[in-house]
Amino acid sequence: MSLQDIAPILIGVIAAIASVLSASIPYYFTKKGERDANARQIKENMRQKKLDRYDDLLDKLTNFVARPSDQNIIQEFIVAYYRASAYAHHDVLKACYKILSSATETTRLGKPYNITEDMINEVYNAISRDVLPTASNFYFGAFHVARKA
Repeated sequence: MSLQDIAPILIGVIAAIASVLSASIPYYFTKKGERDANARQIKENMRQKKLDRYDDLLDKLTNFVARPSDQNIIQEFIVAYYRASAYAHHDVLKACYKILSSATETTRLGKPYNITEDMINEVYNAISRDVLPTASNFYFGAFHVARKA
């Protein structure tokens, strides 16, 4: 068999490979784009679920800071803290624990509780880093409002 006999076969094989590649490459990139979009959507859904769960934790924290002597509110915050252990980052749990232990220790000693703005900021910043890792830290100024009895 000479080169002239093989040339049409080679041209046919090369044309077949080229046509398969020209159809396969766009299909691959289209599917890859769909998978990437699905992965982004799943990640966003998980982030939103975490935010919803953190809302509950922050609600209980806010109530606890506002009324630290109310036993029901203390219990609700402790339960929210334990629930958070299922989804929260370790830094969030550590910051919440710091608030709980500070309040518990000062109450045990008979002193007024000492929850500082830095402790509260630590919780918010830990949540922010967990939910949106590229976000920078911020300072959350707490306002103390006198409540009517």
